[in-house]
Amino acid sequence: ILDADPAAYAKNNPATDLCCLLRVADRVNVIVGSAANPAAADLAYRQQGILHRRHAVDLLVDKLRTMGKLVVVEEA
Repeated sequence: ILDADPAAYAKNNPATDLCCLLRVADRVNVIVGSAANPAAADLAYRQQGILHRRHAVDLLVDKLRTMGKLVVVEEA
Protein backbone atom coordinates (compact mmCIF):
# COMPACT_ATOMS: atom_id res chain seq x y z
CA ILE A 1 0.00 0.00 0.00
CA LEU A 2 3.05 2.27 -0.01
CA ASP A 3 2.30 3.01 -3.67
CA ALA A 4 -1.32 3.95 -3.01
CA ASP A 5 -2.58 7.49 -2.49
CA PRO A 6 -2.58 8.22 1.26
CA ALA A 7 -5.97 9.92 0.89
CA ALA A 8 -7.40 6.52 -0.05
CA TYR A 9 -6.09 4.78 3.09
CA ALA A 10 -8.63 3.22 5.41
CA LYS A 11 -9.12 5.01 8.70
CA ASN A 12 -8.22 3.38 12.03
CA ASN A 13 -6.28 0.59 10.37
CA PRO A 14 -2.92 -0.55 11.83
CA ALA A 15 -1.46 -1.31 8.39
CA THR A 16 -2.26 2.13 7.03
CA ASP A 17 -1.06 3.74 10.27
CA LEU A 18 2.29 1.98 9.81
CA CYS A 19 2.37 3.03 6.16
CA CYS A 20 1.83 6.68 7.13
CA LEU A 21 4.68 6.46 9.62
CA LEU A 22 6.98 4.90 7.03
CA ARG A 23 6.12 7.63 4.51
CA VAL A 24 7.18 10.46 6.83
CA ALA A 25 10.27 8.73 8.30
CA ASP A 26 13.77 9.65 7.15
CA ARG A 27 15.35 6.57 8.72
CA VAL A 28 13.82 3.14 9.31
CA ASN A 29 15.42 0.53 11.56
CA VAL A 30 14.32 -3.03 10.79
CA ILE A 31 15.12 -5.76 13.30
CA VAL A 32 14.62 -9.22 11.79
CA GLY A 33 14.15 -12.10 14.20
CA SER A 34 15.64 -15.51 13.57
CA ALA A 35 13.05 -17.72 15.24
CA ALA A 36 11.72 -20.48 13.04
CA ASN A 37 8.05 -20.30 12.12
CA PRO A 38 6.88 -23.87 11.49
CA ALA A 39 3.76 -22.59 9.76
CA ALA A 40 5.88 -20.87 7.09
CA ALA A 41 6.71 -24.27 5.59
CA ASP A 42 3.03 -25.14 5.31
CA LEU A 43 1.68 -25.55 1.79
CA ALA A 44 -1.29 -23.29 2.59
CA TYR A 45 1.08 -20.36 3.14
CA ARG A 46 2.54 -20.75 -0.35
CA GLN A 47 -0.87 -21.27 -1.93
CA GLN A 48 -2.10 -18.02 -0.41
CA GLY A 49 1.00 -16.18 -1.62
CA ILE A 50 2.32 -15.42 1.86
CA LEU A 51 6.01 -14.68 1.55
CA HIS A 52 8.76 -15.99 3.78
CA ARG A 53 9.83 -13.40 6.37
CA ARG A 54 13.27 -12.79 4.84
CA HIS A 55 11.83 -12.27 1.35
CA ALA A 56 9.12 -9.91 2.62
CA VAL A 57 11.69 -7.87 4.57
CA ASP A 58 13.97 -7.63 1.52
CA LEU A 59 11.10 -6.35 -0.63
CA LEU A 60 10.10 -3.79 2.00
CA VAL A 61 13.69 -2.58 2.44
CA ASP A 62 14.13 -2.21 -1.34
CA LYS A 63 10.85 -0.27 -1.61
CA LEU A 64 11.76 2.08 1.24
CA ARG A 65 15.21 2.71 -0.21
CA THR A 66 13.71 3.60 -3.59
CA MET A 67 11.57 6.11 -1.70
CA GLY A 68 14.78 7.74 -0.46
CA LYS A 69 14.69 6.36 3.08
CA LEU A 70 17.79 5.36 5.02
CA VAL A 71 17.08 1.76 6.03
CA VAL A 72 19.18 -0.11 8.59
CA VAL A 73 18.59 -3.86 8.87
CA GLU A 74 19.73 -5.74 11.97
CA GLU A 75 19.55 -9.49 12.43
CA ALA A 76 18.46 -10.50 15.92
